[in-house]
Amino acid sequence: MGESSCPSCCMLLEACCCPGLAVSATRFVVMERHNLGLDEGDVRLIHFNNCLQCCVCIAHIVDFIVDSPATQCCETTLEIISCIVFQCIQGCMIAQTNREIQLKEDGTKSAPGGIVMER
Repeated sequence: MGESSCPSCCMLLEACCCPGLAVSATRFVVMERHNLGLDEGDVRLIHFNNCLQCCVCIAHIVDFIVDSPATQCCETTLEIISCIVFQCIQGCMIAQTNREIQLKEDGTKSAPGGIVMER
């Protein structure tokens, strides 16, 4: 039993158990297949999300060590903010990926690439 015998089941488990990895992997595959590059804004959002997730991890550790209502409130607030940011970024990634797939299926071209200037 595995992905080859039951791909829908494996896809469901992947999407439910690790949605962030599933979305990122799908986006990466679409970008590789269609020779797309990362936008600088996307990179900044991903870095911001990663930094926020690290802050939540540090807040968990501090709350575990200090164990006070103030640290617990700070940890909970950071966790809620990080979940909202994560879900927003995932939604944007899914929308971008879906748009690229639709453009490729329709046979239309996406936005033109940059022009390299030579001397």
